[in-house]
Amino acid sequence: MLDASHSHDEDFDGIGLPPLVFSWKCSRAGGLYCNVDPSLFAYASNDGSILTIPPRMFVSNAQYRFTLTVTSGGRNAVETVDIWFVDGALPQVNILEITEKINPSSKLVLHGSILPTSPKSDFHLQWKETTRILDKSAGQFGRKVYGSPLDRASLVILPNILSSGRSYTFRLSAVSNFGETFAEISFIVNKPPTSGYIETNPSAGMAGLTVFSTHTGSWVDDSEDLPFHYSFFYTEVGSNASAPHYISESSGYSSRIRHMLPSTRNGTVYEIRVVVSDAFGASGTTSKTRHGMPVLITMDAMQIFEQFWDTQSPGYKEGSALELTNRLSHTDMTFYILALSSAMNGVSCDDTDSIPRKCNTERVSMSRFLDKSCDDNTTRCPCEDGWDGPKCNMLSLELHKKTIYRQRMLQILKSGFARSLPSISVVEQQVVTTAALLGSVYEVNVGLASEALDHVGYLFETIVDESLALTANNVIVSASLDLLTSITKSAKLHPRVATNETGVGRVGTRSAVGEHIVATASRLSRALLRMNSPGEFPVVQRTDELSLWAMREQIKTVLDIHILPTKGEMNGPHIFIKAGTILLEEEKENHAVVDVCVLSYNMHFDGSMSPSIVSIEIFDANGDAQARPLTLESLEVPVKISLPLTPSPSANVTLERSPICRFWNATSSRWSMSGVFTSKMLLTDKGQQIFECESTHLSQFALTQ
Repeated sequence: MLDASHSHDEDFDGIGLPPLVFSWKCSRAGGLYCNVDPSLFAYASNDGSILTIPPRMFVSNAQYRFTLTVTSGGRNAVETVDIWFVDGALPQVNILEITEKINPSSKLVLHGSILPTSPKSDFHLQWKETTRILDKSAGQFGRKVYGSPLDRASLVILPNILSSGRSYTFRLSAVSNFGETFAEISFIVNKPPTSGYIETNPSAGMAGLTVFSTHTGSWVDDSEDLPFHYSFFYTEVGSNASAPHYISESSGYSSRIRHMLPSTRNGTVYEIRVVVSDAFGASGTTSKTRHGMPVLITMDAMQIFEQFWDTQSPGYKEGSALELTNRLSHTDMTFYILALSSAMNGVSCDDTDSIPRKCNTERVSMSRFLDKSCDDNTTRCPCEDGWDGPKCNMLSLELHKKTIYRQRMLQILKSGFARSLPSISVVEQQVVTTAALLGSVYEVNVGLASEALDHVGYLFETIVDESLALTANNVIVSASLDLLTSITKSAKLHPRVATNETGVGRVGTRSAVGEHIVATASRLSRALLRMNSPGEFPVVQRTDELSLWAMREQIKTVLDIHILPTKGEMNGPHIFIKAGTILLEEEKENHAVVDVCVLSYNMHFDGSMSPSIVSIEIFDANGDAQARPLTLESLEVPVKISLPLTPSPSANVTLERSPICRFWNATSSRWSMSGVFTSKMLLTDKGQQIFECESTHLSQFALTQ
């Protein structure tokens, strides 16, 4: 089939446009006979723009030239194409049909398939947007358009790239030395709801106490796109790092909700916004009232300390704060617990001063940091520099009571989740509140940290099991990384009880804590990969303390993984996996697509020569959320892990002996050399030493003295 239906005359704007006349001709080199009617009229469509010639009309291993002349208003243009006809059919290319309207705010995956004519078929794939709208957009705005390479069977188009109401055509080609076969798909992007407003009353309140009424309306859309789905958010004004947080979700033709709002300090200003999605997922948003003004709410922190905290015997008074959560909705319950947690975590007495100096209120006793000298129930701990006042010392007893109440709040939080219908907004509120409950890195409790990680891991499993859509820019991801970072930092602090073991921190043995961190990070990675197709670009996230990399891929692929460095590293770890060799032949059919989850976290332990502990886990992509990583042992082609040499500044280590690669043996809870080899040392252009490890199995790896 030869298609010229996209031909047009650029000299006309569509008004009084003369018809295009198509004339086709066929010829062969040397004047040989073309085998078909030279005029090709019998094979043309009604308007002549498409030529469809039946099979077995041409000579094999011969080149044909087709010439098209397009005439318009006495002017003409000529285009030619040369086609080789070869023995055997070229690969058959298909694109799965799209049956629903396209949502511009969601990721779009075009699923292609190729049926080779023989096992030895040699071709490469190439996606192309024939309308070239996205090429112009990417060049003009310099933005990333695709979420996967253009030479894979499926193509991923990132969210918010396609324009509402516009028509697009994509082509998937299989190109070989003998020619090209292709399939095309065209679609029109759905238009989102428009013209709506949002209003909230009152315009000011106190966290955990004031109940607000928010409603939205006047949204317009096609009748077949109803009903609407409403999602309400709040964003802190003036905070560059503040992402939209869920308030609530609802469905119907109009929406009015009642809700509380959180706040960690007085004078916080929130912008209230609604996102309205139609039945096909296209969404519009506004934060404006009927009069075009933004909806801004001024919040003060809840004065819970004065109301509920017993200063004589530090702790919450019985029958007061926590019991109030029983009659609240899930949203208000999480906001209330955030307010309680904020009061315990403490705030500075004077937010306008970088170092508070006049802190003589009761609240100040909630703002202390413990250090390594606080190792019993009677020692008063020194204040931060610049603090003074009668309540500027905190007893260890107070920390103990705070931990008890944090654990009670976490139990209430978990019970609230069990009573709620799973949704991405409910999961977000759970993760954000759980992360806030830990307190400062100096107050993290080992039991609370373990319970918090287990709960967050369960929330990630819920995302997978309930097929909820989690994106990398969701608050869930940033809050989870904050939680893992806080526990990592706490694990490296000196223990409260004096010890000579540098491998023991505030929350227990560092290497053992690492197991919990890795398990939670892997669950997060799998939740992020749930919506991905094989070959999509990897998910990459980083904080000062950890670097996460995850990808869904076909098992036959070679993986060359570069991990972003964490704080204090010049270079991040580098991993090379020849994935096709890590499974036995009989296993490859069962695990054709896998989730590769890598975590590098900054956790020096006794004798470590690099801050990076690198965990590599591979899961069956089709496995359930509770699935364990694949057990891969005695690999014929070892996995290669390159680790930078960066000894801990506080560690008493020397380079008299060469660093050695080891792995964490979870069974014996010790670092081991079994199946791990230190193959060579490399030197970067900046003079940093990189040690290459090879392993016949997967685990956590580190460089030790």
